[in-house]
Amino acid sequence: MRILVALLFASMVLGGCADTKDVTPAPIAHTPLELDPTEEYELARWWTNGDRMLRLDRIGSYALHGDMNRYHRPIERGRWSQQSYAVLRLEPYSELPTEALRVQITKINGKLALVLRKQPPMFALLQPPRVLEDDLLGAWAGDAASLDLFEDLTYDFNPTHAGPEMLGHTGRWRVLDTVLILQPRTAAVAPVQFEIGRQADCITLSTPDMVLRRP
Repeated sequence: MRILVALLFASMVLGGCADTKDVTPAPIAHTPLELDPTEEYELARWWTNGDRMLRLDRIGSYALHGDMNRYHRPIERGRWSQQSYAVLRLEPYSELPTEALRVQITKINGKLALVLRKQPPMFALLQPPRVLEDDLLGAWAGDAASLDLFEDLTYDFNPTHAGPEMLGHTGRWRVLDTVLILQPRTAAVAPVQFEIGRQADCITLSTPDMVLRRP
């Protein structure tokens, strides 16, 4: 009798263990988000995918460049705002109704990235790439005139001896290949073209009538 009771008790224990094992829920697999909603981050001002470059200004405006030269005219301008921790909203300036663009904020290989218009993702830049225009900013001087080139692409040209053939003027400047072009604000003054010469670290701006160098 004692043996029968012991066998019955053992079968109940073993059966209970089996039942318990069968009903125990499987562990839940937690896959962390690439961009953690609780993570604090600050959006950089400059972004690029190697072909295009995006500038996010602190005042809420943006500029999208079609290449890596920030001095070239942007292909799009507008206003931007952050809708959530993972979404930016770009609203292009337009006289016609234009649909705003949704930009995804994510992380790729641990780096913050922006994804827009099915383009390759953009990653942050500490600063835009250095280009020829950067080397031309500032003051230039020669025997015939002085020239100041400003970062906003405006300039101030002042001849040493003003006359009918040499007038002072202001306007906008741009670089085309190896030529600096001054476009005066007034139509009464013709545009001026300087050939950009470079020898080692020395740069000159020259026309048939003058040569300008760093003062």
